[in-house]
Formats: sequence, structure tokens, C-alpha cells
Amino acid sequence: MPQDRPIVGIDVSKDRLDVHIVPGDRRCSRPNTVEGRRALIADLRRLAPAQIAFEATGGYEQPLCDALLAAGLPMRRCNALQVRRFGQACGTLAKDDPIDAALIARFAGTVSAEIVPPRPEDRRLAELESYRRDIVRCLTRLKAQRDRVSGAVRDLHQRRLKQAEADLREIDARIRQVVRADARLARRHDLISSIPGIGTTLTTTLLACVPEWGAISSRKITALIGVAPYLDRSGRTDNRRHIKAGRRHARSALYMAALSALRYNPVWKAFYDGLVRNGKPGKVALTALMRKIAITINIMIGKRDSMGPAHPSGVRADSCLSPG
Repeated sequence: MPQDRPIVGIDVSKDRLDVHIVPGDRRCSRPNTVEGRRALIADLRRLAPAQIAFEATGGYEQPLCDALLAAGLPMRRCNALQVRRFGQACGTLAKDDPIDAALIARFAGTVSAEIVPPRPEDRRLAELESYRRDIVRCLTRLKAQRDRVSGAVRDLHQRRLKQAEADLREIDARIRQVVRADARLARRHDLISSIPGIGTTLTTTLLACVPEWGAISSRKITALIGVAPYLDRSGRTDNRRHIKAGRRHARSALYMAALSALRYNPVWKAFYDGLVRNGKPGKVALTALMRKIAITINIMIGKRDSMGPAHPSGVRADSCLSPG
């Protein structure tokens, strides 16, 4: 794909940033430190690239992401699996940091994407929500072990259990504080939680896992979450459609929202029952309901955002909940 402006691929490791620029295949390397990132930002400003692409690397990329965002440079966080498969399709089987940087640059120049720049508030909420999931997993395990713990360690186990419960209360309080402190998050939280059957915990999970609500099309949002059905057809073989990939935690939250909707939301219960009456298996109908919930949320937030921050909200949950 021809580009008027260069594209930069950056392979991020704990200690180093390997940079590759296309066209021209120029390379450089900077230390992944405050000084190294500052020098790289100065170089990138002079270059004025169309895109600066990098992969998610378990958090090592976050300081670079923050620096690019603060500098107003066009950044793109790529899916590592997609980049790797792109390299395999191109015949690039070798792997080291400079090769990966070149591969990221070629991937970004070939595979287009609708980029929604992350906001610091969204990232803070995502970090808190991720830590909350860790605490819940720990708390669930401790409760399951409670009846099997012997007297020798019962007091230690009880202490850990109380600490985990206190940590959960603390993390919930911090999440509420982050949501209330940001006007956009607060508006979105009120909109999503106004849907019958979706409570506060599911709402914050959906906000944390999908900051793109309202900024991209409903077709893309369902694919992003992993509730969009894909064809499985080849020759005479015509299998059922399947959902693939997507953001697991957002999909799990939608699953719980769909189960809750069957109890508390008569409009969506009617939608589900209609699919089952027409011969759809229960799991297929439930997935369709998850997809409808995602589309409804995306439409609600898109409409509300288009009104502007000062406009009183005219978007109501029941106005978007049609059974069709």
C-alpha cells in the first residue's frame, strides 16, 4: 500500500526500543528509558509519520504509549498474533527484535485499521478492572478452600480471606472514584447501567475492556468483542457460523448480561424466545442476544456522544431496545 508519509514499526522490550521505518528500511534503536523515549519522540516529530505501530507486550509498551499520546503522535497498538501470522504469510520465519520491528511496520502499512486513541482515564479504569479480576479469582479460590483447611493454618487462611475481601472493597471504591471523576466515563456508565439487567460490575467491565464504544461501527464492535458470527463454508461443506477470537473478558461480561436479561428484561427475553421458537439452539440464541446487547450499547453511546458533553442526555435505554 503506497504511503505519502512514512510508517514506523517499534518492537518494545523491557530494555530497548527497536525502530524500523518504511519506506527506506531505516533502522535505529533507543533504550526503553525516559531519556531514550524522549529522544525517540524528538526524532519522530521531525519525521512526521503517518503511523507509529507497536505490539502489546504485557505492559512494557505502556510508557511508550503514554509518551506518544502526550506528544500527539499517531500511534497504533497492533495485535501480536495478527502480526506474527502476517509475517508467516510473507515468509518471514526468523525472529529477533529488529526483524519484528520491520514486520510491525510492514503490517501497519498493509493492514489498515480504525484507530481509537486511548485516554489515560480509560487506561486507569482498565488497570483497576484487571486487578479486580485477580482479586476475585483469589477470593473464589480461598472460599473454596475454606472447608478443607486444617487447624494448623486456619488462622492464616482466615486472615488472607479477610484481606482479599478488604482489597475487593478498596478496588471497587477506586473504580467508582475513577468513573465519577471523568465526565465521559460517568455518562457512559449511566447509559449502560440504565439497561435493565446490567448492573454496576458488568458496566465497569464493559467500559474497561471496550473503550471504543460509540467510536466504531456496530459490526466492528461485535467483531472486536468476539460475538460476530463468521462463515465456515468450503466447497460442498457448509458448517454453522462460529464466533472467533475477540476480547474474552468483555465477552464474558456480555454473557452474564445476556443471562440477566433473560430474567429482568422482557424485551430481550422476547427476542431470545423468538429465536428459539424459530429453531435456533439455545447457545446460538444466547450469542445472538449478546450481539444485540453490544450493538444496543454501541448505538446508545454513539448517539449520546454525538450530542456533545453539554447536551442533556436524550438517549434512553428503552428507546434502543426493540425486539427486531
